[in-house]
Amino acid sequence: MFENHTKNQHFISQVEQKQNSINPLAEREKRKIYEFEILDREQHFFKLTNKTGVKIEKNLSINDLYTFNILSDSTRINFEFFFNKFERKIEALTSNLQRKVKSKEDIDEQEIIDLVSAKFLNFLRNPFSIKKVLNSFHPLQNLIPTDESLLREFRKINSNNIHISPEYLDRLDVSIEQYLNWLRTIFIALTVQMYGKSIAEYLVDGLFDPKSKVIVLVLNIYDSQTCLLSDRGYVDYGALYDNKPFAMGFNLNKNMFLSVVIKNNSLDEFIKEYPFLKQKLDYLKEKGQSRFHQTGIDLTVFNNNIELLKAYNSNVMFQCKNNFYSATCDFEY
Repeated sequence: MFENHTKNQHFISQVEQKQNSINPLAEREKRKIYEFEILDREQHFFKLTNKTGVKIEKNLSINDLYTFNILSDSTRINFEFFFNKFERKIEALTSNLQRKVKSKEDIDEQEIIDLVSAKFLNFLRNPFSIKKVLNSFHPLQNLIPTDESLLREFRKINSNNIHISPEYLDRLDVSIEQYLNWLRTIFIALTVQMYGKSIAEYLVDGLFDPKSKVIVLVLNIYDSQTCLLSDRGYVDYGALYDNKPFAMGFNLNKNMFLSVVIKNNSLDEFIKEYPFLKQKLDYLKEKGQSRFHQTGIDLTVFNNNIELLKAYNSNVMFQCKNNFYSATCDFEY
């Protein structure tokens, strides 16, 4: 399952770029997306890199980024099999979510959790987030697989099996050891199973506990306005909050984005963060409550909210590493 012939390895999948492409119905090798280079983040100065768009097939990808062995017949050992599983989920779950919202059908909680898990992979696999991933998943760096077949593959991740250019690592400002630890973290997160799921899925599932967490899910849908796609694959909202919760925004397609905020379910923490609510929250504490009572996970849907779109797109532009992408050249920010 680690062997394939993929040399050009995408860190944001072609599936997701297709959802934001100029011509999504075109043949795979002809699909394009508009690319913009950020020039000034504070002033939102940017330029279009190619007036006809860039080819998705070669975009947001690096040769042998995830390769940790090459066999004599040029077969690669990498994570493509595992990435593809998540990518297929993203396409199906996004399409299903959009259909259900439009037809006003009930949305299953697990579908939302699975979609967030799949989108969260963009953070884990993105080379522009290597240091942040190592910091966020530090405990995984101390783990090794107990399964013998996985352990054999895991041990191939070493300094003798680096196939990305040293110049690129320099541009990323990461050391060889940081790069190897990142590959090891991805390996553990995607291949090791806990209760029938990968560790990555298991960790995200654990966040969606309405008893211990306050979960805010907001889906924004637009009839014609365009949602941008960051070269980082996500927007980080954590800086907006004092206690740094799980807070991310994800592009789902050119007309949809999903915001996820998950905070500790503690009245005391909310009083610290929102002092103007102290009187009301103190009243709940007097009644013996220490947390909010939630019966499940709710999804709030906004249609054509331009202010939220501007905020999201502005964050994409401000936080992207070098570039952001769009299905059109006309977008709000």
